[in-house]
Amino acid sequence: MSRIGINIDKHGTGPICSVGDWTTVHWVGRLKDGRVVTDSKDEGDQRPKTFTLGDHQVFKCWDLALTQLHQGDIVTLDCPSHYAYGDAYTLPPVGGEPIPLHSDIDFELEVLECGRTPEFVQ
Repeated sequence: MSRIGINIDKHGTGPICSVGDWTTVHWVGRLKDGRVVTDSKDEGDQRPKTFTLGDHQVFKCWDLALTQLHQGDIVTLDCPSHYAYGDAYTLPPVGGEPIPLHSDIDFELEVLECGRTPEFVQ
């Protein structure tokens, strides 16, 4: 966590996010030069992502930082490359040039929901 920067742009009033919670976020990811490489509102069906926090379904940076945040927070995360794309050759989901290896990424996250435990119907 010591290398992940968290800047809270707007404080939420909901519950704190915990490992195991279903969590829903909108995001924009930018390289340090400002180039957008991922944006939930420009990709696929433009819907936010819902995932189980701490279950390695998203960037490691998100899994670590979200446990410090509340539902409703809007934040900017400064994610070191090894907690984002790392040394993987990756084409940006929004198109364009490949993401340079070992690139740090700034993510703007809007925490839409957290604190909800999955319910299974049998």
